[in-house]
Amino acid sequence: MEQQRQHEAYIEDLQEQLRHMEELLLHSQRLALLGQLTADISHELRNQLTSMLGHIELARQSEQTLQVTSDLQTVETETRRASEMVSNILSFSRTGVQPSPESPVNINQVVQRTLHLCMHRLRSRNIQVIVTLDPALPEIPANSVLLQQALLNLIINAEQALTTDFCMQTQSRQLTVTTWCNPDAVCICIEDNGPGIDPSIRDRIFEPFVTTRPDGTGLGLKIVDTIITAHKALLIVDSVVDQGTAMTIQLPRVSNT
Repeated sequence: MEQQRQHEAYIEDLQEQLRHMEELLLHSQRLALLGQLTADISHELRNQLTSMLGHIELARQSEQTLQVTSDLQTVETETRRASEMVSNILSFSRTGVQPSPESPVNINQVVQRTLHLCMHRLRSRNIQVIVTLDPALPEIPANSVLLQQALLNLIINAEQALTTDFCMQTQSRQLTVTTWCNPDAVCICIEDNGPGIDPSIRDRIFEPFVTTRPDGTGLGLKIVDTIITAHKALLIVDSVVDQGTAMTIQLPRVSNT
């Protein structure tokens, strides 16, 4: 009788292991499909961005005001950054993120460029943006394009948190961006006074496809985590329900390679 119970327990354990392996297999298949789709989409986007750069060059050959010249320069600069970002995504889909820092990066400038891209959108949603940048930050080795993507994803996450029903009823919706440094790291904090992270997914927010939004992909924070890991940096999450969330990136002042 005892031997039969042990046998049944062994069978149940094997069945549980098989179920777990099936879940892992399905998960890996979804990631493989996502990687292929990402590569295909990125390839098409790169073609379109190349075409845009060509048209910008044609526009420069026509008569234009100083404002138009300045605007064209901004469009060209951001298009080239977008093209480099797409190239990084293509590389990531094949071999993983490679920071490959070629020169020191001014983190405050990366933060300012990122905010410039989304400031109009934030203000149109009546989100107050508070920026405090430490002017004494040292330059550090990093990939500025990938860092901009990580910061953009964090800011978009904060914006989405601040436009939930919970926040629409509050008088002040704030997004705070702060930089500072300590002896070991340069730090960037993106903080909002939104509803905080749902406790049911708090420990899984960096897993792919984990989201509480009906239209969410659950990939934004996974991309952030991948970029931060590639820089051998830390991402610290501090979130309190009904009070808000702070995401702090700690980038090493000296490369850990």
